[in-house]
Amino acid sequence: MTKKQDLPETAPTFWEGHLAVAVITYIAGALSALALGYHIYSAATIEHEAVRWLFVLGGGAFAFGLALTPMNLARAHGSAIEGASAQNAILGIVCLFMVIDGALQVHAAYYFASLLGYKDVPLWMFAIGALAFQLGAFFARGAVHQASKEIADLIKAEKERLAAIEARARADANARRREREEGRRLALAPAA
Repeated sequence: MTKKQDLPETAPTFWEGHLAVAVITYIAGALSALALGYHIYSAATIEHEAVRWLFVLGGGAFAFGLALTPMNLARAHGSAIEGASAQNAILGIVCLFMVIDGALQVHAAYYFASLLGYKDVPLWMFAIGALAFQLGAFFARGAVHQASKEIADLIKAEKERLAAIEARARADANARRREREEGRRLALAPAA
């Protein structure tokens, strides 16, 4: 496997990858929020309309916020030292959020499919889709951030290596200059 030899001056941020993950996560979160909010609205038997709407808005905000949580923790996961306790803790916490968010995604997908007339689709198909989305969105954003961080580390290490080579070359040049000066001084010194 070949390695790219030319390093850029600054590490790329891969903003396209972050943007793509963010957009699909926002859309998925909005759909989950919409489906949960509608079910709360249609199933709630609350006499006061204002209280009913508070539950609808609260449920929707919960679903939307839950969808964004793994995406927002992906950068911390990608920045943590690989295999360290912080990275493992973040992964464990995110998995808990993913289970609940995945269930809300399955609920939304099943609900929207039934609205379109697809009532015989097994739930496990929606569950596989939600699982793939959850893992893909989280690890894609974490990996993109980690790739950017690794390139930045390589750039820093290369700059330090080049600086060390330059410092050694300067030191060698100074040592040769001193040797020449010493040689000239000795050559010009009167013989004893």
